[in-house]
Amino acid sequence: MNTATWIPIVTALPFMTMLSLTDQRSHRLPNTKVSILLVVQICVMTVLSIHIHSTTFLRAAITTGLCTFGVYVFFYIISRGQLGMGDVKYSFPLGLIVGWTIPQMWLTAIWLTFASAGLYALISHRGRVQNESTPRRDQRIALGPFMSLGVLLVVSAPILK
Repeated sequence: MNTATWIPIVTALPFMTMLSLTDQRSHRLPNTKVSILLVVQICVMTVLSIHIHSTTFLRAAITTGLCTFGVYVFFYIISRGQLGMGDVKYSFPLGLIVGWTIPQMWLTAIWLTFASAGLYALISHRGRVQNESTPRRDQRIALGPFMSLGVLLVVSAPILK
């Protein structure tokens, strides 16, 4: 991977960390912070596209971001309120990052998000069942950290080859 590939990831990391921690604590992904991440990513990617004299990466990023957003909108509709709108909004800037670096893996990033969240839910639910006489199903899981994890796993895949 070249420098132009890494700059959007590096600029997104502080936002991804902050948003993941916020979501873990409060089950909220604030619109302001998600919007700032989105604007920063679009600006960084636009400047990089000008610098490398090509819009190929930018077009792939926007297409992937929109596709990812569309999948999360679909999940939001079919989940009947179980998936938060903050997660849907957060999916677009994360989709931009995947689209910039490795667009063919966008569905893998989504799959990794839900697989890791599901595994976490299974493990944490099992612990509650053993410690409580009646398990509760109203325990919510913050999806933001798992969304960030899925993206980081996908964009780091080329390094691990």
